[in-house]
Amino acid sequence: VRYYEAKIQIDLFGQFILEVFWGRKGTRLGGKKLIAYGSVAELKEKVIVIHKKRLRRKYCLIPTLDKKTISLLFN
Repeated sequence: VRYYEAKIQIDLFGQFILEVFWGRKGTRLGGKKLIAYGSVAELKEKVIVIHKKRLRRKYCLIPTLDKKTISLLFN
């Protein structure tokens, strides 16, 4: 089973940091990427692109968004 996880954080400088992890269950295959964005709009756009790409490749989403992040993205 392939999986991916996306975490959103705000750094000390006010930039939005997107942490993306991906891999395959039961193996050491996978990776991690950190991407900084200056605005919520840029971040939303990238999250949607990553989500669609992973779904096309049959990855399973591991939902980890907390209430604060959800309100930031969708309000």
